[in-house]
Amino acid sequence: MQTQPYRVFISDLHGQGDVFASLVSERFGVLEALISDYLSCNPDAPLGALRHYLLGEEVSSIEVSDHFRNLTSMMEVLLTFKQDRRFWPVGVDAFATCSWFLNILDEYAITGVLDEQRREAIALLDDQDREQLCRYIANAVTALLRYRLHVVGDVYDRGPDAPQILEQLESLPAVSIQWGNHDVLWMGAASGSLECIATVVRLCLKYGHINTLTQDYGICLEQLSELADDCYKSDPCVNFAPSENTDNCSAKSWSAMHKAIAIVQFKLEQQIIERNPHFSLEHRAMLKKVDFASGVIELQGSLVNLTDKLFPTLNPESTASLTDQEWRLMEDLKSQFIRSKRLQAHINFLFANGSLLHTDDGYTMYHGCLPVDANLQPVAFSVNDRALKGRALFDALELQLRKSYSRRETKSCQYLSDIAWYLWCGPCSPLFGREKMTTFERYFVADRQYHKEGKNPYFDARDTPAFVATVAKELSGDEHSILVNGHVPVKLKDGESPRHAKGQLICIDGGFSKAYRSVTGAAGMVLIADKQKNYLFSVEEHIGGMCFHEI
Repeated sequence: MQTQPYRVFISDLHGQGDVFASLVSERFGVLEALISDYLSCNPDAPLGALRHYLLGEEVSSIEVSDHFRNLTSMMEVLLTFKQDRRFWPVGVDAFATCSWFLNILDEYAITGVLDEQRREAIALLDDQDREQLCRYIANAVTALLRYRLHVVGDVYDRGPDAPQILEQLESLPAVSIQWGNHDVLWMGAASGSLECIATVVRLCLKYGHINTLTQDYGICLEQLSELADDCYKSDPCVNFAPSENTDNCSAKSWSAMHKAIAIVQFKLEQQIIERNPHFSLEHRAMLKKVDFASGVIELQGSLVNLTDKLFPTLNPESTASLTDQEWRLMEDLKSQFIRSKRLQAHINFLFANGSLLHTDDGYTMYHGCLPVDANLQPVAFSVNDRALKGRALFDALELQLRKSYSRRETKSCQYLSDIAWYLWCGPCSPLFGREKMTTFERYFVADRQYHKEGKNPYFDARDTPAFVATVAKELSGDEHSILVNGHVPVKLKDGESPRHAKGQLICIDGGFSKAYRSVTGAAGMVLIADKQKNYLFSVEEHIGGMCFHEI
């Protein structure tokens, strides 16, 4: 029975701080895996008693009435940690009021049986004493339990508590983070990318969590408010009402700020596209497609009516040009993002403890996908005039991100910070995995057929063992490595399996974010692994904690 240490995998927390705090307090369900491990070797063990003492579950008195059996089973669970150098120090502390019990543990650890003398010693105890010993053992097991936590992307956005989650992560003993596209967006913003900054502000307004910016990170939005008041005061901005509850701001002023920064974002996107022709995104310079006189846009060869035709800051002859007021806003925001001590501390933590791709003892973690073409061959993308694909592409993109952040105080990193934006929404980004990001269409076009983003062929090929083995070999060097992704919510409620290719690829986005729970039917998913096997749990919230249901 292998217990030390477990590896825990979660993904797509999306700022859901209450859930993460519960996961930490419940040790991510590792005790569930420990019990399952023990039962696999001891199928006749008293399950109800183990769950009662180790997980605190209420059980009937009949299930815990065999105190001798319960006690010896709990001892056996505890002794699975006997090779841990902390075992006896923890034992001395846990059994301080009944040190004689350590002699019994020592005997059991050496021989695996209890001699007649020690069995008699236990038999002489009353039921209350045995019950108390079981609780002491449970405390010792909890103290000895260790795990390494892998967060497979997207700590940020949608929910309000990403800063608090990151600070909790900092307090945990062993954490690695495989960045998601939302994380990289914030990393690009902290590196001074104007486009990433505009997108981050827009998302905070869209999801109704501006306090992440203003209170947690000290970003002042006064100039954005002035821009909204000066240019959008008479604009109803009906398409820009926040999608979720708002933080301390009137709906009208919020919507005006939301539209103002969205238009700035679309202008900056066009600038990035024009200065990086190798991104091959000319078709996504959306403002160039608009006929402002007639209020239509050309999409997929058709002229489509816009639902909002008011663009007070746009110059139809130069759609990428920011007004002087917009430039001042963005320079002010850039200065604030770079100088926000708390934001920079969190982004430093992400860089110090994270990567785009990571391998840990037979598991390979990355947030989204390996971009492939229709023939399931890795797609090449140019980085510094070098066409790269597969593992080389992951490594080169990560290097560009790190360079951009290290040069955030200089003016020489524009291309480097453009890479962060491409990772957020580019079709060859391993963090995005879609053909296009249809943000403009979702704001301005009613017909939902134009909202579709498509997906990389990787996702439809995940159930093909030969393909998954090829991806594993490319990214880890081991064709048997188990791949762990997030990014795409698994529709557990509809019977969709998170395991693909006979279990070699596992998608663990189970809907920690409340916005996705109607899709997944769960409150998240946790993968727990030891050297022999792995366990996959769906998560359900209940009063006072969380329930873990093995999938």
